[in-house]
Amino acid sequence: MALPSTDLSADTLTRGEESEGDPHPPSTQRSPPSISGPQPRSQSLNTLHVQWNWFLIFLPVWVFDGILILMLAIKMAGRCKPGYDPRNGSPDLRLRAWYLAAMLLKLGFCLTLCAKLEKLADVKLTFVCIPLWTVLLGALVELGLNIFPERREA
Repeated sequence: MALPSTDLSADTLTRGEESEGDPHPPSTQRSPPSISGPQPRSQSLNTLHVQWNWFLIFLPVWVFDGILILMLAIKMAGRCKPGYDPRNGSPDLRLRAWYLAAMLLKLGFCLTLCAKLEKLADVKLTFVCIPLWTVLLGALVELGLNIFPERREA
């Protein structure tokens, strides 16, 4: 009795021919399970397209910014109450006004970026980045003012 042929050369396997002695022909062979579990052959990662909504992606940033803007507005409105001495709070108000302006510019940058990414507005990236550049330039000025404070000579 002759043993069946076990020809498993690369040429035979690439043509999809099954050898006579192969107990599992290529069409019924099972691949080992992957870490993420079995996946159907009809679904590949290359054809899977997910539409991301950029407004939802930035939602946590906007919630955090909204909370900060609300806190800044409440602290700035606290200066309007009676009995508040405005002489000792002038630099503090200027600093909080800068923080509020920076938060609003950041919010404007995020909104225009999302509008561009969602293709809601055809805006050049240069114009989208103007609020961000303004915030960065203001931060540099603020840093410079904190590093080199005014010298008051009496």
